[in-house]
Amino acid sequence: MNLNEVVLLCPPHPRRAPVHRAMLCTPHNFLYTGWWNAMGLPACVVPLGLEAGGLPSLPSVPLLGGLLGGVGQSLPVSVQLVGAEGCDALLAAVAVDFEKRFGGWRAA
Repeated sequence: MNLNEVVLLCPPHPRRAPVHRAMLCTPHNFLYTGWWNAMGLPACVVPLGLEAGGLPSLPSVPLLGGLLGGVGQSLPVSVQLVGAEGCDALLAAVAVDFEKRFGGWRAA
């Protein structure tokens, strides 16, 4: 296996998107994207669509007294793609393919 042809698929964030203006006390959530930046690897977050658009609904996370969104809201669903050093073009091609296959971003 050639590591220059591998793209890692991982979550961009550990929790659902919070409601607007909710106070967040989650200082380590940046680690889902921060590690790749610190290592100098190309990474991007690709929107796949909205929960209500046929994607599986994520469970509500009871955090900070229920400040996070509940089931049934049309929250965005995304994945993070990470490539090998110098493989930005491959990463971009895979991101475009994911966005086309899953519908990408669309207005709620």
